[in-house]
Amino acid sequence: MNGITAGRIELIVGPMFAGKTTEMLRRVDRAELARKRVVVMKYSADNRYSKNNVSTHDLQMRVAIPCSLLLPHIEECQNFDVIGIDEGQFFPDVVEFSETLANCGKTVIVAGLDGDFRRQPFGRVLDLISRSESLTKLTAICTETGGDACYTQRTIDSQDLEIIGGAEIYRAASRTSYFHKPTNGEINLTIGPVQSGKTTELLRVLNRHMIAGRNPILIRPNDHGYQNKRVSKFECRTTTTLPSKEEIGDYQIIGIDDAHLYENIAEWADELANEGKLVVVAALDSNSDREPFDVVKKLFALSEKVQKLEAVCTKTGLPAPFSILNGIEMVPISRYALLQYLKNSQSINA
Repeated sequence: MNGITAGRIELIVGPMFAGKTTEMLRRVDRAELARKRVVVMKYSADNRYSKNNVSTHDLQMRVAIPCSLLLPHIEECQNFDVIGIDEGQFFPDVVEFSETLANCGKTVIVAGLDGDFRRQPFGRVLDLISRSESLTKLTAICTETGGDACYTQRTIDSQDLEIIGGAEIYRAASRTSYFHKPTNGEINLTIGPVQSGKTTELLRVLNRHMIAGRNPILIRPNDHGYQNKRVSKFECRTTTTLPSKEEIGDYQIIGIDDAHLYENIAEWADELANEGKLVVVAALDSNSDREPFDVVKKLFALSEKVQKLEAVCTKTGLPAPFSILNGIEMVPISRYALLQYLKNSQSINA
């Protein structure tokens, strides 16, 4: 197929103790059973359990290549079919390394923290959300409530960003536990490329809650794309600025469409969730250069649940996890079609 072989990037994120490394190793082991050549990379400063092995908290281990930068090992990794990366948040070159190998036909599986102990995006891991074919956000078990925990909380008094440790320094926390404030609110985020059905999924969730007798509202920045969608069953507001929490105090379910267009969406949604609201958000994951929106990355680290939808590539019919600019409009595209497009562009400019 024109000499192009497209691989994939699989991103596994979540708080500490969520089983990210376990899931990465499970996928790597499965690939090895399928007679794929596999290798695992680990952060060299993390030698809590072993210097030369990736290890889970329950001491499941696998031999790995320890390093502080990934790109110096890229030629070595070209000899493998599947490359696992543990603690991806610590590698400043994780995006370039993963993209290069995926574009060479490799499967790259990255496990890492999406948020730090302040609930801010950690390192460059979330720059991969718009470059991944697969995205999984795992939860841990909250040490206080026993419910799902989506945050990592530090239990010692230090503001240093990189402190490597385990349960003696960190714990998994739910929203209630993190803020020491009882709440059943949460943020559910749906992202993806254009034409992936994000708005359709948002409306489905709001309608489901309305049928259950709850009171939803939909907030959107413009009317684009709503002409053929039935949204009149519940209140809809079109506004370029997000309303105050007092303005929407009577609503239990808050839906936000095209959330990447709201500059303060992360702080706004977080405040509502802390007040007990269910905030359901749909957002484009990237601009036309496949660079993720900063507001979406920030919201991602605050969200209890995240899913990434895919569209259908108009060029190949393959699943399309990305968006690019075609003329004046954004279109969904697969990695294979993207590589083909880039190859043709280079030929024209040569």
